[in-house]
Amino acid sequence: MWVCCPKCGAVSVGHQLVDNSNDPHLVCASCGESFTAEDLVIEPDFEMEDDLVVLYRPVGPKELAKIKATGWTRFPPRLHWQPIFYPVLNQRYAEYIAEKWNVEESRAGYVTRFWVKAETARKYPVQVVGADWCQELWVPAEELDAFNDAIVGRIEVVGKYGKEVEP
Repeated sequence: MWVCCPKCGAVSVGHQLVDNSNDPHLVCASCGESFTAEDLVIEPDFEMEDDLVVLYRPVGPKELAKIKATGWTRFPPRLHWQPIFYPVLNQRYAEYIAEKWNVEESRAGYVTRFWVKAETARKYPVQVVGADWCQELWVPAEELDAFNDAIVGRIEVVGKYGKEVEP
């Protein structure tokens, strides 16, 4: 992930913000300007090839079956209580979610990998949720069809976790 100072544009690679005080302001090491975390400009550290971005999606067995039913080309519509589709930017984070959350919830977790057009992926700001490697895109549910249309090739399973995984 690239974090850019909103004042001077200085870039810090792999920067993690840790605020141990009550002061919400950060100071840029390059220009000395003070700003808040909300002011940061975050550029994702996308894995790219030929204007495509590789993304990952941790899923449980029910969602995996729905993906398989599309011929491995689309993610299923979100349920009414799921307003966001969140693909993640790295396999490490996807594995963590699949192993810790999906296995706990449904006794099996899978990591899917897919390629999407970079112009589509860049429409969605990167959300850092916890550690700096926990990066995901938040795609509104109503935009999932268009996002699916930007997938190039097939969605593939690259990781399986739990005792009840399908072969």
